[in-house]
Amino acid sequence: QDSDFARSPHSTPKRARGAMATGGQRREVEDRRAAKADSASVVSLEEHMSAHLVCPISHCLMDEPVVAPSGHTYDRACIAAWLERRAVDPLSGAPLSPRALYPNRALQAELLEQLGRLAAVGDAALAAAAAVRLEAMRKATAGSCAGAGARSEAGRLERFSDCCCCVAAWCGEFAREQALVFTTSLGALACLALDLRAGWHPLGGTLAWQAAALAAGSEPRGVRRPVPLLLTFFKLAAWPNVAAPKHWQWFSQVTLTTLRCMLLLPVVPTFLALALGGAVSVARFALHFKGVRAVEMERAAHSRWWFRIRDAGSAVTGITSLVIFMRVYADERRRRG
Repeated sequence: QDSDFARSPHSTPKRARGAMATGGQRREVEDRRAAKADSASVVSLEEHMSAHLVCPISHCLMDEPVVAPSGHTYDRACIAAWLERRAVDPLSGAPLSPRALYPNRALQAELLEQLGRLAAVGDAALAAAAAVRLEAMRKATAGSCAGAGARSEAGRLERFSDCCCCVAAWCGEFAREQALVFTTSLGALACLALDLRAGWHPLGGTLAWQAAALAAGSEPRGVRRPVPLLLTFFKLAAWPNVAAPKHWQWFSQVTLTTLRCMLLLPVVPTFLALALGGAVSVARFALHFKGVRAVEMERAAHSRWWFRIRDAGSAVTGITSLVIFMRVYADERRRRG
């Protein structure tokens, strides 16, 4: 460091040399060290590593090795870019989906081990390059373990779907409990008891009204069909469009509004969460369908039966459409003639 300061045209006086460098000199030294690190990072590590640690797609050292069902291992970023262009295994040619890739933990540990050995060798440039690559891989591995799947759209949809399920579960349980309490409350039971006492029947109103209808042979004119008290009670409590009677005092109206809030407010977030969860499920299915379709189309491209069935179906469609056109055209000419 002193030699660097001595070669600098803006070096400090001789008596201050070795004590403390100025801000500009310290930045100059840091820039030189960064340049040395950059020059060391261009050292080819692939020549000093095992051949099976090199990705067969990019021919570079793998950062996050993943294994395919065929047994071949690729770097995750490289195979993901490959599958976006064509959903097949680069080496075996078999249809391949990103969901079928799994981390190769053994190869990842071997990769870190060999980089650690290279970082401890005597060659300064090779050791610096290995140390930089090792540190980058450790950070990438830690981030991948901490948030696996969070980088993908499917992972975000999965978390949003879980959130919707939680909201629907909590609000739905609260709404269910309030509905259960309301239907078995003292007021509902009292309405039911009064309706039974009045002789109300679910199929025809009170017994007196039924007797009058049977005597007249039809519904008696001028006699209004009685409405069960329990039905009125339920309508007032659970149907917001039904206005409270005008002769009710403010306390009764406030009580009715409070009851409606307790019964209906939990229902809104419940159905909203269910609707959003259903939309998310459709989106997740669309993402899954996109990957599966690419794989199945690659599989169909190697199937002779698929081409035969497709061509036969196209021929039937073309012939039948021509026949229908001729029939429609003949009917049109007959109508005009």
